[in-house]
Amino acid sequence: MRGLRRDYLGIILSIFLFSAFCLSGCVSDKTNFLKVEGPPPNAIDFLDNLSGLGRCGVLHVKRPLFNITGFLTAATRPNSTIRLFIVPDTSLNSALYVVQHCRYLLEEPIHSEKYFRFDYLPAGNYVAMVPRSAFYQFQGFPIINDFNRSNYSARVNFHGGDYRYSLGSFSIFRISDEPKTEK
Repeated sequence: MRGLRRDYLGIILSIFLFSAFCLSGCVSDKTNFLKVEGPPPNAIDFLDNLSGLGRCGVLHVKRPLFNITGFLTAATRPNSTIRLFIVPDTSLNSALYVVQHCRYLLEEPIHSEKYFRFDYLPAGNYVAMVPRSAFYQFQGFPIINDFNRSNYSARVNFHGGDYRYSLGSFSIFRISDEPKTEK
């Protein structure tokens, strides 16, 4: 009997607290809290913009999908990996921001100390990143193998980075929509 009374008291207390919360915070003069001008293009863009992470880039998965292969200009330590990020544009500043603040899309092993592969990528702007600590004495940079296939092309935008990251930026695009590289 005592346990049954405790359960009812818990339910009544939960309902009371929920009601008090709703009356104090949900009914307010500030009805513009999440007012959005026009419909968002899609849910991912909406959440990205709402959270302030618009500088991380958005992946639009559309067919066709491509497999990208590449190599590093210097050998890496055993068990090293390479990470792939989506970037909003092809500038070095955006690439550095993304690798420092955004989640990576893929993490793949580096084979034979210098070869890598990313499978099933849609058209878009990407940056591949290997941390400086993965290299022996000399820092290398990821470079993809360019291609022209099925009216699409993959192109290296730049390779570089800083003392922490080795970066390789590339774009996959429809040849008729060839993007301009930002400097």
